[in-house]
Amino acid sequence: MERRESPSDARVKLVRLREKGRLELEKLIRLAGASERQLTAGLTGEDKAELRRLLGIVYGNVAVEPGVRPARAW
Repeated sequence: MERRESPSDARVKLVRLREKGRLELEKLIRLAGASERQLTAGLTGEDKAELRRLLGIVYGNVAVEPGVRPARAW
């Protein structure tokens, strides 16, 4: 990762991936996609939508802080 100050606001730090980090991220995204396809291979599109809905509820029940819902990842 590369960090630098924002040219317009010194309080802000800009962060970006370097080439190696970008390549690793792309690799992880491909692996995650392959895993998801394997895990949901026998499900219909409707089944997958229902699974996402239910997992969203479960995920919403896991709060980082009491009363704070985590951000949705999907």
